[in-house]
Amino acid sequence: MPFKSKDGEPLGVSRINQENVAATLKYIYDTLLPALGIDRKWVQPLGSTGKKLPGGTSGDIDLAMPQEKVMAGTGTETPAEFLDYCHDLF
Repeated sequence: MPFKSKDGEPLGVSRINQENVAATLKYIYDTLLPALGIDRKWVQPLGSTGKKLPGGTSGDIDLAMPQEKVMAGTGTETPAEFLDYCHDLF
C-alpha cells in the first residue's frame, strides 16, 4: 500500500533512475527508518532494487520488514495505526 496524504494523494510518486537508488536507500536507512523507530537490520530490499543497468528506471523500491518489529518500534498495534503514525510524522 503506497503512502498517501490525508487527502488521498500519493506522496512524492515518480520513477527512480538506477543511478539514484543507492542514495535513496541511504536516505531511507539514515533518515526515515530512525524517525519511525525501525532498526535497519530489520529491513531487506526486494525484487529488482539496485539490480537494473545504469540508465534504467524502476517504478518503486520494495523493502521488506517484519510487521511485529515495525509495530513495536513505533508503538502501534495495527497496520492502520502504523499508517496514521507515518502520516502524522511526515
